[in-house]
Amino acid sequence: MVKTNCSGYSTLHQFSNSDLYPWQPPSNLFTDSITDATARLTWVSPASTLTDFFLEYKTSVAANWIGLTTTNDFYVLGGLLPNTAYQWRIKTKCATDSSVLV
Repeated sequence: MVKTNCSGYSTLHQFSNSDLYPWQPPSNLFTDSITDATARLTWVSPASTLTDFFLEYKTSVAANWIGLTTTNDFYVLGGLLPNTAYQWRIKTKCATDSSVLV
């Protein structure tokens, strides 16, 4: 007679690979190389298959955002006003995405 010593299954362990898909927003937003007139914005792309990023920025007190598109993982803003606080945000545009920022 052969007897085996096997354990039962472990408890369930869950994981998700949804963070790999481009509909996730870029992460690690960072601003450096700030001068009176320029600032360099950088971020980490959520996927390697992206075609574009939609970036918006504005002064901290403005109501309206200024939008632009870039294919890089950085952008150098120019024409900034001295002694002014700014805000910025970004989203990904997938190859099949037809949305626009509003």
